[in-house]
Amino acid sequence: MTETMHQWIGNHAHHLTTLAPEAPLTDLLPLVDIVRDAKVVAVGASTRQAHELSTLSHRVVRLLVEELGFRSLALEGDDASRVGLDEYIRAGTGDPRALLAEARSFWQTGEILDVIRWMRSFNRRHPDDPVRFAGVVGSRQGRASGSTVSRASR
Repeated sequence: MTETMHQWIGNHAHHLTTLAPEAPLTDLLPLVDIVRDAKVVAVGASTRQAHELSTLSHRVVRLLVEELGFRSLALEGDDASRVGLDEYIRAGTGDPRALLAEARSFWQTGEILDVIRWMRSFNRRHPDDPVRFAGVVGSRQGRASGSTVSRASR
């Protein structure tokens, strides 16, 4: 018997309980089985600067870092070291809002600032196992924008 698309979605979808970046990640746990063995995970969006997609991406980054040991985040569009963001995340040097003012316009959002501040906070709590920030310069035209999270090599 062939499932309709509606039935397939009903059988496989998982309800998200919140978009709040600081909320518990239990509603995202079904992703763990999907990406458990991955070395790199791309989180794409069909549009930039959409609040809901950005906050969901923040929660996915938290899940990957906190639950699965990923430690490198790359955002499409600029070089994080050029604008000083990696230094801020590693050592707390600089003002992240001022640093973002030097980045591409689509990075200059409250949601990106929240991710950067969360990464800095994570590193303060885990100085021996830090997360790092790197940029991906450019993107292929016609592809969705997004971020990539890489697992730490141990």
